[in-house]
Amino acid sequence: MTHGWTGAQYSLYRAAFGVYLASHFAGLVQRAASPGATLVGALGLLLAFAFALGLRDRIAALALCGVWAFVEAPSIRAEPRALVPSLLLLAHVFTRGRPWGALDARRDSDPRGDWRLPPWVHAAGWIVLGVTHGLTQPARLALAPFALLPRFRPWVWLALVALSFLHRAEPSLGLWLLNVFTFDPAWLPPRRDASPATLGYDGECGLCHRAVRFVLAEDRDGRGFRFAPLASDAFHRLVPAPQRVALPDSLVLVTADGRVRTRSAALREIGFRLGGVWRALAQASALVPIGLLDRGYDLIAAMRSRMFAKPADVCPILPGDLRKRFL
Repeated sequence: MTHGWTGAQYSLYRAAFGVYLASHFAGLVQRAASPGATLVGALGLLLAFAFALGLRDRIAALALCGVWAFVEAPSIRAEPRALVPSLLLLAHVFTRGRPWGALDARRDSDPRGDWRLPPWVHAAGWIVLGVTHGLTQPARLALAPFALLPRFRPWVWLALVALSFLHRAEPSLGLWLLNVFTFDPAWLPPRRDASPATLGYDGECGLCHRAVRFVLAEDRDGRGFRFAPLASDAFHRLVPAPQRVALPDSLVLVTADGRVRTRSAALREIGFRLGGVWRALAQASALVPIGLLDRGYDLIAAMRSRMFAKPADVCPILPGDLRKRFL
């Protein structure tokens, strides 16, 4: 079963999962009636933070798998679906490499990393999803055969999510994390033009360098974007001088047909062109007034020099094949 999960998208899922686990163990510490329970809760909380941040996350996931099973043993005996978080943690153990967004990958020169989610692990998640929903309502198992056909799989997934909303007796957030894990970002393909868009960036801005590395990591085939410092001749050839005067000194997206996007509009367009979870977030951002998004963007832009160190070079340190994407 192929899928479209990339490192940065998976890091977003891992961080959300880690926050859920941290909140659970923090509650356990507050309710603890003995020093032993407090110690177990504190251990779980520490491991959850390491997992969320991507710091030795596979080791943390394996340890959390056991801690969760130990702490939730009474609930698991009464309701087997309470085992789902442990199974998701076990699935994480079988991922490979360091994804963009993991603390362990912060010094990697190649933002793409070597991370991958083995297809059989993703397929196993679908099996657990089917069994979990079947325990809630056996009639849902009738959807299982359709999940074997790629063209029907998105609709099966949507049906199961909708049924989870409708059924008030559904289990906790663990099931929703399982729904996220079995989602396939490839169902939301990137929006592409005949030629790549050009992302202009401030070569002296540490945050802009991180944004460029993020786009490089997620634009896996290199067909979506090219890059150019705002002060470079390449960018000046794309945008006439009178138009450049009004541009912010952060990120500017220029499409193949010459359209210029800035501030939150640029970020939204980047999300659409990356596809997957980023396309979904870009679509969801349409619910927020553009003026409010721009104010948030400008606030971060004003603080970026204090938050991020100035880079040593106008181009990020990258492998040779990625440097070819810079104009």
